[in-house]
Amino acid sequence: MQEKRKAANILIYSILTILSVIFIIPIALVIMNSLKNKLYISTSPFALPDSESFRGLKNYIEGLTKIHFMDSIGYSLFITVVSVIMIIVFCSMTAWYITRVKNKLTHTSHTKIRHTTINYAALGIWKRFFQFSGSLLIKRDTSSAIWHSDAL
Repeated sequence: MQEKRKAANILIYSILTILSVIFIIPIALVIMNSLKNKLYISTSPFALPDSESFRGLKNYIEGLTKIHFMDSIGYSLFITVVSVIMIIVFCSMTAWYITRVKNKLTHTSHTKIRHTTINYAALGIWKRFFQFSGSLLIKRDTSSAIWHSDAL
């Protein structure tokens, strides 16, 4: 039994090692070729950079200045910050409305404090195996496959 397990482990590690090498080779080639002149990239793509073909970090510096990389980073940062602020503001306003305003959409008649109905499919099957502790009471409605959580 233990010999079979060792053989299986050796086979698995061999396959994973081969896959790792296969996945790393293209990344290594790109990094290697990024340090060469343009002429040597097309004539000898698999050769290591030598003193004649080595260009160093000049390709990176030239690429960053030509495409205005810092401007692009600034635009991305601006869009990210503005969108996160808007998400926080609008979600906060929506949460306040749902919890404070009582109307047909946000309030149901069979609880005094608050009643939340969550679709069973959205919760996932694994939720039925867990119980919530604290101030949340979970009861399963077997007739319609809906979970009800009532604040105590």
